[in-house]
Amino acid sequence: MGHSEPSFFVQKWSHLVKEPEAIAESPQKMDGTPARVTKKEIENAGTRCKFFYSDDEDKWVCTADSRMLHREKFKLEPEICAYLADIVGQLGNGVETLSLFTEHKRSGQIFRGSPWFLGRSWRDWVMVDWGNDEVLPGQIWIFVDLRDIPDDLIYEPGIYAVMESTCRRTAQNETSLSQIFVPYLKETLPKKEGKVQRKFYFVDVESFHATACLIPDHGNPSDRAYLQVTPRSEWASQFSAWLETEHEREFPRT
Repeated sequence: MGHSEPSFFVQKWSHLVKEPEAIAESPQKMDGTPARVTKKEIENAGTRCKFFYSDDEDKWVCTADSRMLHREKFKLEPEICAYLADIVGQLGNGVETLSLFTEHKRSGQIFRGSPWFLGRSWRDWVMVDWGNDEVLPGQIWIFVDLRDIPDDLIYEPGIYAVMESTCRRTAQNETSLSQIFVPYLKETLPKKEGKVQRKFYFVDVESFHATACLIPDHGNPSDRAYLQVTPRSEWASQFSAWLETEHEREFPRT
């Protein structure tokens, strides 16, 4: 015989939750939590640099316009230099220099991709809408400002991010490990001279879907394995769903 809950019953974990009508009209951050901003704010900042081919040095170079300490450590890795050089080649039509920057802000959320920030490389994760209802996490390496390029090139004028993408792990032994971690695997190119090659994408920042938090899966034999932490905004609903499922052990109501 079922038990009906008294009308005054309130879940213990709900005492800090605001009334729905109190936040229904509030703006939302990209992770779904209420935000204070009332308009879509977009700003490009951070360290700015130029990427171009130097005839004097006979190589592609990146010059940073910054007074940061240890500026000599702000260096693009060879593989991303090669990718950016390909982008310049694809653009053609007199475009010989790329304007790069490391920080993109929209709707109160900062996304950063930098070879050197606070003493280390810094590459944020973001959920990207790749089209065809496919939203997957990607890791940002650097931003490219193409707003001033001609309209008739392979890429439309705008702001782009150079980033890596991932694919969802679907094996039962991976997905059943945790309810708050989602397993992913970084995409890579075929090995070259025995080394794994990174696979970069050139992504319009307008396809940024939401923030993301991924950590390396150190227990996985693959160094390309990552675990996405479920957004904090979903934890309460997950806990509620868990409480409402059938359990072998009964939990007393107080």
